[in-house]
Order: sequence, then C-alpha cells, then structure tokens
Amino acid sequence: MIKNKKTGVVVAAAFAFALVLQGCSGQAIEWTEKVEASTIGEESGSGEWNVKKKSFAGDEFDSIYVDTEAMAIEVTRSETGTAEIELRTDKAIDNRFGFDASVQSKELKLTVNEDEQKGILAANKQNGSRKLVIALPDQLYDKVTIRNNFGIVEANDVKSGSLDIQVDAGAIRISGVQGSMKLKTSAGEISVEGVKLDNDLIATADIGAIDIRLEETPTAADIDLKSDLGKVTANLGETRYSVDAGSEKVGKIGSGEHRLEAKTDVGAISIDTKWGSASEADTTRKAYGN
Repeated sequence: MIKNKKTGVVVAAAFAFALVLQGCSGQAIEWTEKVEASTIGEESGSGEWNVKKKSFAGDEFDSIYVDTEAMAIEVTRSETGTAEIELRTDKAIDNRFGFDASVQSKELKLTVNEDEQKGILAANKQNGSRKLVIALPDQLYDKVTIRNNFGIVEANDVKSGSLDIQVDAGAIRISGVQGSMKLKTSAGEISVEGVKLDNDLIATADIGAIDIRLEETPTAADIDLKSDLGKVTANLGETRYSVDAGSEKVGKIGSGEHRLEAKTDVGAISIDTKWGSASEADTTRKAYGN
C-alpha cells in the first residue's frame, strides 16, 4: 500500500483509494486519472524538462528492480547492448528528486525518491511531469520487478523469467512481453496485449478493469477469472469450464500447464485472442460504472 512517507501527489492518490474503500469505484478511477494528468502528466508543469542519464552494459546485470513514489515508468527495448536510463523531470521541481542507479550482485537497482513537501498546498508545489524511461538490451532477464505508488507503468518488448509489477494507484500496460507475469493495482486498470500464454499470467485489481489480448489461443491453460462486481467475458476457444457464470469462469484448456488468472473486486474482465472478437472491456466498464 501507500508508503508512510508521502509526497503531495501520493497523498492525492491515497485520497482516490479512500474513495475506492467507500465503494465509489467509478469516481475513484476517474479521479485518479485526473490527478495523474494534472500532477505528473506532461502538461502539469512548466513544460521544460531536465534529463538525467545513466547507462550500464547489458552483461553487468541479469535482474532489474525499480522503486518509485509518483512516476510514469516506461520499460522498452534498447537498440544496443547497453541499458539506457533516463529520468525526466520538470525543471521547476527537478531539485526535489533523488535518483540512484547502480548494479548490486548482478541486479540493476533504480530508485527515485522525492522530497516530502509539507503544508496545505504541498501537492500543488510538486506538480510537474516526471518520467523514468528504461531501455533494456534485447536479452533474457531473470526477474524484472517494479514498485510504483502512483502513476502509469508501461512495459514493452521485454524478456524475463518473471515480470512483477505493483502500482497502488494507476494503470499497468503490457505489450509484447515474454515470461511469467504478476500484475497488481489497487486502483487502476490492467491491459495486456501481444503475449503468448507460455508462462503463468496473474493479474489482480482491487478496483479496475482487466483486459487481456493474447497473441494466440493457448493449447494448455488453467483458467480462473472472477469479478465480485463486474462482467467476465472470455473467448479462448475450446475451454472446459467447471464454472461458467457472468462474473466468474473457471476452466481448463488441454492439460492445463500454464495459469491464466484475472481477479478484480469491482470492474470488468475481458480475455481474448488476437484473432478473437473485439474486446468488451469498454462496454462492461460503462455497464458497471467503471
């Protein structure tokens, strides 16, 4: 959950999550998105950025760990054998960020800390864009772990034994990733596309829609999908269901083998393949006020 030391924008995110606890799911998601755009989005500050860069040879590390408080994070593929790290922050608030990047025991560890601002206008004092861009060489990593209190996390074209992403308030967007995935958000949406189910894929949200579009229909999978308040749709070909209800689907494809699990307390779940029918996530979000 939200860390004890909170910046102004993380306090705002905590308020959004408080709305979730009161059952105002649609308002919480909408409010979180507005807070994100107005506090850390590209239009939220002066429009001028400072950029801090660091680079590491790809053979120096085989795992990545990222820890931030309020940040847009983009993980993508490098065109070279070098990992290129960029921290982009609004010039008006640049001096409030501590940025540490180092390799320890074959793990590339990236930490961004933001000085706490006190007072009733603390959140406004810290408005301004902040983005961490991580370009990784095209190689297989043992583990990629990302922890972010508030903001969007995007991962594209990454190969890893496991990808573990947790966001307290904000969205997770995955595309073309290889490896097992564990994705969790407390208040926000999860979107996965262009992946094959050749490893476990587990996505959970307290409040928010989960939309998964697989590259191809799996031949062996254990399926476990459930929304406490929301519609569950699945278009995965020949699935033997033991539970096939509007808000829950449990079944097996072939011999099972890989686990596909998606669960949310409030929100729609849509599972499809690249060649399947159009996703129903937008329709079901509207139907359940998300």
